[in-house]
Amino acid sequence: MPQNFTTNDPIDLSNCEQEPIHIPNKIQPFGFLLVIDLSTFQIIQYSNNLSVFFGEALIDLIGKDLRSILPQEEVEQIERAITDEQLSYLNPIDLHYKYSERPFRSVLHISDGSLIIENEEAIDNFKFTDYYSATNRLMEELKRSKNLDQLSNTIVKHIRQLTRYDRVMVYQFDEDWNGTIIAENRNRELYSFLGQHFPASDIPSQARGLYLKNPLRIIPDVDYIPVNLIPALNPTSRKFIDLSKSFLRSVSPIHIEYLHNMGVRATLVISIIINDQLWGLIACHHYQPKFLDCRLRSMLEHFGNIFAYNIDLLQNIKLKDFDLQIQTTETEIIKRLNHEDDFFSGLAKQLPLLLKLNSASGIALIYGKNSYKEGITPERNFIENLVEWLFINNTQNVFYTNCLSNLFKDAEEYNSIASGILVMRLSKIEKNYLIWFKPETIQSVIWGGNPKEKIISIPTDEGFRLSPRKSFEKWEEVVRRKAVKWETSEINLVENLRNYFQEFIANKASVLEAQNLDLNIKIQEKVMETKLANYQLQVINDQMKIQNEKLKEQNESIQALFQDLKNHKNQLKAIFDNTKHAIFLLDTEGILIFFNQVAKMNTQLFFKKNLEYGQRFIQYGRTEQERNTLKDRLERVINGESFAVDEDIFPDQFEHSVWFRTEYDPVYEDEKLIGIVILMTDISAIKRATRRIENQNKILKEIAFLQSHRVRRPLANILGLINIFNHTDMNDPFNRSILDKMLLSTQELDEIIRSIVDKTYNID
Repeated sequence: MPQNFTTNDPIDLSNCEQEPIHIPNKIQPFGFLLVIDLSTFQIIQYSNNLSVFFGEALIDLIGKDLRSILPQEEVEQIERAITDEQLSYLNPIDLHYKYSERPFRSVLHISDGSLIIENEEAIDNFKFTDYYSATNRLMEELKRSKNLDQLSNTIVKHIRQLTRYDRVMVYQFDEDWNGTIIAENRNRELYSFLGQHFPASDIPSQARGLYLKNPLRIIPDVDYIPVNLIPALNPTSRKFIDLSKSFLRSVSPIHIEYLHNMGVRATLVISIIINDQLWGLIACHHYQPKFLDCRLRSMLEHFGNIFAYNIDLLQNIKLKDFDLQIQTTETEIIKRLNHEDDFFSGLAKQLPLLLKLNSASGIALIYGKNSYKEGITPERNFIENLVEWLFINNTQNVFYTNCLSNLFKDAEEYNSIASGILVMRLSKIEKNYLIWFKPETIQSVIWGGNPKEKIISIPTDEGFRLSPRKSFEKWEEVVRRKAVKWETSEINLVENLRNYFQEFIANKASVLEAQNLDLNIKIQEKVMETKLANYQLQVINDQMKIQNEKLKEQNESIQALFQDLKNHKNQLKAIFDNTKHAIFLLDTEGILIFFNQVAKMNTQLFFKKNLEYGQRFIQYGRTEQERNTLKDRLERVINGESFAVDEDIFPDQFEHSVWFRTEYDPVYEDEKLIGIVILMTDISAIKRATRRIENQNKILKEIAFLQSHRVRRPLANILGLINIFNHTDMNDPFNRSILDKMLLSTQELDEIIRSIVDKTYNID
């Protein structure tokens, strides 16, 4: 690969993002690198600077077995770690190469099917007590930090005290990958970057990807001369070896030039990773060459993890505080709506409370030809046009933006009121919406250099070479037409509230439908009663008596039918409640609609919960894993599968195992799935009986073994001795030794028989 990344394509940011920085095929010279074939453990590549560490007499290592240059026990240790997939736990390891009297501190990883061993001189100027003391001081101070600023200022202070870099900064990414320096600790003589913003192109996407894979990177001297790998192509893959995880990996020439433009001579960068996402960086700059050994770098990586954990903890606390603040308001809204007959008119009354749920300054409710507003909102005509635009161009249930005029041109004249909107769509077929409004927030953003001058192209013989921007002087930009961004918690709240509203509307519709049906039935009954009364007035008294008698008989018949139905229902309930099986019946949404007495008692006994109709069945799982397992099983039944599971549901709760066989079956009516039936049977006794039988079988096998193997040997000895006994001369001295041996064999046979008898007693 050429030293500089060049291109003949038109120059834009995508060129910089296409630079293959993970395969430079070069390393930094403060260490050396070996590439090992995993199948043969032979050296297939090495960095062209081994003579710097081992001396000029070193011969070519290509094809040499790793065992020829390292002690056998160290190679075996590496092999075991690879076999057990525990290679990362080995790092860093001190290796003793035969070409050097001093050890090297080494880090190993797998890349492209090869083993990469990176080595640097082992420096032991950092003790475990130093590590413990520094870590303890950092954690104690982080505990006292109440916000992100305090956390960030604490971490940069401790890292600079520990490393003596000229400048240590916390660099936070926004959602567009622009960066902001939110904390800085520096030499007083240096120019401050605190509060300045840097464009996303300064750290392109492939560089951010490497920061995720390799959370700590050091450049001891930006003026280093890169060291090539020999041979250039990896013999196994026939391409440049992937050095994404290598701390020795050579740096992009564009990045080196970027550091030169800043006047920086040495850097160290620690990734801040939260929930597997790159949140930001801790960047250390020095204006002279500076090297930190492997152990100190490992400690700094640990500092980064501690810092990331505390940020995540702070964010979770902030989210929890927000939830607590709005919980009362949300509960009050729901409580008031439950007392309303008409949802939309009831919702209109709650606009003042709905406005308190987030940082909006105004809110509007639109349904049909009705509209209601609260707080600072645009005029009605604009809201109606906005609803038309939303209905045509957006199908999301919840939509939000902090720069509406970028999407909806009519919003430009309303930036002072509606730069940001948060929309809840209340119907898929009608124009019913809840809309929160935010005004624009005019901001003055200080950039570290003009962000519009991001990439410079320099002509070369091979095309154009990309060069980073050269100016880092403060550049002020005034940002207009944008509101403060909606918090994730605010968006999630609207989504949850919409789900409740949809359920509320559905329930209200069901109630109204039932009420209408009941009203129609009553009207029909009244009509029939009126007709009957008119007819009865027209007949003679005898006919009225007959009719009354018939009505009485019909009524008794109906009462008898009702009583039979009630008896059948009680009988069926008695059957269900007296069975030994726990029975649960769910609808297709996993909602509990029936359970018997055994199910109720088992749930109270084992799960410490009370069964309630209308609850989701998966909520009775005690852990997240149990709830996920229940969810997967219900999905299998919904897909038409019947199955049974035997499991010890309470392995640690009771003295003896409590085994249940749980059967899951779909319930059909007219070939349509209408529900799920779950049958739980206590099979603990069966399991224990099975184990007893297995134990007895084991004992019987042992007895059979004793009878078929151990008994045969002393018996064969006795038979053989009888054959050589001198029956003709009973005084033969040889007979005495034969009798002694027969006695020993007899005693051994007696002991074996006793063992068989003892084992027989163990059979139940």
